[in-house]
Amino acid sequence: MRKLLFLLGLSALVSCGTLPQKYDYYVPVSYVELGFVGKKQKSVHQTEFKAFGIPKYENKVRLKVIQKDFSKSYFKKYTKAAKLSRVTTNVVYNDSIAPKPTFLNIDIEDRVSVVSNINAQKPVFNYLKRSPQATIVSGLQIVPSNSFMKSYKNADAVYLETDHHDKQWFLFYKKGKLIEKIDLNNSTIFGYKLSSFCWEATERRKIKIATIVDEGSVCTKMTKRNPEKLEQELTKSSFDF
Repeated sequence: MRKLLFLLGLSALVSCGTLPQKYDYYVPVSYVELGFVGKKQKSVHQTEFKAFGIPKYENKVRLKVIQKDFSKSYFKKYTKAAKLSRVTTNVVYNDSIAPKPTFLNIDIEDRVSVVSNINAQKPVFNYLKRSPQATIVSGLQIVPSNSFMKSYKNADAVYLETDHHDKQWFLFYKKGKLIEKIDLNNSTIFGYKLSSFCWEATERRKIKIATIVDEGSVCTKMTKRNPEKLEQELTKSSFDF
């Protein structure tokens, strides 16, 4: 009976397009930034993200930034990250003392712009087309520098943009006006989140990235996770026709 209930529950989750997520944010073993594309490599002791590169986000991408308090579990992740990578900030945490130190959750909010940027860049697009398991860094947990936090508190919108030297910048806007432009050099990244790509066929029988979904989610019936299989289906249907 329990097995039947489990299978029914799993079926319901799949039909809704979501599978249970095993992971949320990973502790970075090597340097990562928002928007990096690459592959997740797991070993017995850790998970590492091997970056292929970073697309050029010449059309700025809107971000969602939320300030959060440190908890025991978050501080444990921060401490682990501090041992594995370069740390430019110092966090002092005591569970019994208030107020708690804070950090920022940064997520890609405008995924449509990300998809549009990547579809237009052949090197990155072709890499993803050959790599069905490739993912994108869609979220970060950071202890921000003083200047980053000050800009965040003064802004009402935050964007990601890549310059002509392939350097990433966070653009802070207030009432539609750019008030600051900062990188993450003096901030500490202690967590990152991954998302996957879903592909679709165009009216001209070409394939392109349709959307980005959270890790653990499945693509809709009209899209596929594996672009190579999608191309094979298009080829087969052409011959059938």
